[in-house]
Amino acid sequence: MANNIKEYLLKLKLVVDFLISKWLVITVASILGGSIAGFYAYNKKRLYVASLVFVAQEEKNSNSGAFSGLANQLGLGGMASGYDVGAYSGDNLIELMLSRPIVESVLLSKVDTGNNKSIAEVYMENHGWYNKWSAFIKKISLPVVADRKILKREQDSLLESIYNEIRKEYLTVGLKDKKTTFIEAKMKSQNEWLSKRFVETLVERVSDSYVHIKAQKYIDNVAILQKQTDSIRNILNHAVAGAAYSNDATFNLNPALQRTRLPVQLKQFDIQANTAILIELVKNLEEAKLSLLKETPLIQVIEKPIYPLPIQKLRLKLAFVFGALIAFLMTVFGLLVMRLWKNLLS
Repeated sequence: MANNIKEYLLKLKLVVDFLISKWLVITVASILGGSIAGFYAYNKKRLYVASLVFVAQEEKNSNSGAFSGLANQLGLGGMASGYDVGAYSGDNLIELMLSRPIVESVLLSKVDTGNNKSIAEVYMENHGWYNKWSAFIKKISLPVVADRKILKREQDSLLESIYNEIRKEYLTVGLKDKKTTFIEAKMKSQNEWLSKRFVETLVERVSDSYVHIKAQKYIDNVAILQKQTDSIRNILNHAVAGAAYSNDATFNLNPALQRTRLPVQLKQFDIQANTAILIELVKNLEEAKLSLLKETPLIQVIEKPIYPLPIQKLRLKLAFVFGALIAFLMTVFGLLVMRLWKNLLS
């Protein structure tokens, strides 16, 4: 056992002596590697970081039994009982923000009110896409569209490539702190305005989609109740007008002729019935609107990006040390492999 340890120590000493003898090569290689990394960091374009912090708020309606019963009576289904209030909260909301449909809707939105360019086109201009694939991209445009289904196949392919690059390198979404439920969205780009505009539009799109997902059933039911209320109100108005015409037609007739007053009595019956229905529908409509307000979620922005945006750039010293370390390890490994190869050949 002692002989084996002694043998290993001798071999280790030989390796160390060999590396010491090559100190000049190792030093030059390390300095060269650090210089290359430092040069890369110096010439790398700086990125502007836009950060937006928000929280998703929603009010859970625990007293929804009465409204659920009302919905069942109207044939609208179990709206409240079958609704999953937590389906798009927390991690699910973060994944929704990073999803391809949401990010692509941002890319296909207008830059601003005075410019008809899409955010995707501005992104390609600022990130050198026209220089990389100029022959291919110059033939394709990504205009501002509300529905991406109208895009052609090559436009869809280009949009997917942009989305993959943004998702991989520039866009991050996550909890700001483990102790809070605040969500932070960060966008980095080579254009200060683009970073700010992108992250703000992203939260707007997510907010619209979030409200649509969480409260669409309530919105639909309010619309149905509103339509029924308007219909009954119109019927009641016609009944009142008809009763007035019938009264005018039977004025000063012989009281013994009861059948001549039958139209008036029928109209009055319609008025009473429709009035009762209308009162109940108006009551139900107000309850539906109240439930919609309670169930409609709210994305509350806590912190918006403010100019000037912070700049992310590699530090020269850190880049030099990192590059020198990598070059040092690669040189040592290469020298040892060469020495082993010579020993095997000899």
